[in-house]
Amino acid sequence: MRPMKTIPLQFGRELIEISIPDAADVLSAEKIKPLTDPVGRLSRSLNEPIAAPALHQLARGKETAAIVVSDHTRPVPYKEPDGILAPIIEVLKQHGIGRIKIIVATGTHKPMTETQLRQMLGESAFQDGVEIINHVCTDKSMLRSIGRTERTPDVTVNRHYLDAQLKILTGLVEPHFMPGVSGGRKAICPGICGQSVTFGFHSASILNEKKTASMVLEGNPCHEEALRIAKMAGSDFTINLTIDSNEKIVGIFTGDMEKAHQAAVEHLRSFAIIKLKHP
Repeated sequence: MRPMKTIPLQFGRELIEISIPDAADVLSAEKIKPLTDPVGRLSRSLNEPIAAPALHQLARGKETAAIVVSDHTRPVPYKEPDGILAPIIEVLKQHGIGRIKIIVATGTHKPMTETQLRQMLGESAFQDGVEIINHVCTDKSMLRSIGRTERTPDVTVNRHYLDAQLKILTGLVEPHFMPGVSGGRKAICPGICGQSVTFGFHSASILNEKKTASMVLEGNPCHEEALRIAKMAGSDFTINLTIDSNEKIVGIFTGDMEKAHQAAVEHLRSFAIIKLKHP
C-alpha cells in the first residue's frame, strides 16, 4: 500500500480532511491578510478613486442615483457594520441626492425575497429615499434598447439604471471561467441586461473560443462583449472588491469602471494564481 498523507480541503465554509498519496503535489493559492479597517479604507477610496472624481464631487448637483449590487450568488459584503453599502448611501445623501435606487443585478437569476435582501444588504438599504429593485431580465417594461453590437443585435438594459443621474456599480472581482474575472463591466452585462443579451453573451460561439477562460482578459470575447455593452450603458463610479477564502475584504478599488477593475484584477493575480514549479 502506498504511503498516504492527510490534508485539509475547503468545502464551502468548512474544512474537510482528505487522504492523498504522499508523493502528490499539493497546490494552493497565496495567503493574503484581510483589511483591518475595511470601512475606513472604503471611505478613503471613495475620496481618492482611480482615474475619476471623488464620489462626493460626482454627487453634487444631482437628485437621483442608481447603485447596482450583486445578488446573493456573489458573496459581496454589503451589510453593516463592515459592509460597503451604508458608507456609499451616506455620501450620496450628505451631498444632496434624495432618491436612490438599489438595483439588484440578478442577470437571469430569479428575484430575491425581502428576507434575502435584508440578510444581504442590511438595514441601511431600507431607509427613506432608498428603493430596492430586483432586475427582471424578461420584463420588457423594465428594459430599454440602447443600440446593437456586432454580436448582439439588440442591447437592452434596465431603464432605472439608464435614467439615473449618477450611475454606480459595485461588485466582486474573482476568477470566472467565462469572462476571465467577475466584477466591473459584469454588473451591467449580464447583471442588468435583457435575457436575449445574456443568451448571446453566453452563446456557444463565444464559449467555444480558446481565450474564453479564467483569468484571461486580453482577446477574451466574453469579456470584450461585456465591456462593450457596459460602455454603451455608461458608468460614473465603480466599487470593486477582492476577498479571501473566508470572504473577508482584502482589497478595495474604486473609480473609473475600466481602470479600477484592472487594478483589482492585478491585485487578484498576486494571490489567486497558482504558479507551477514543473509540468
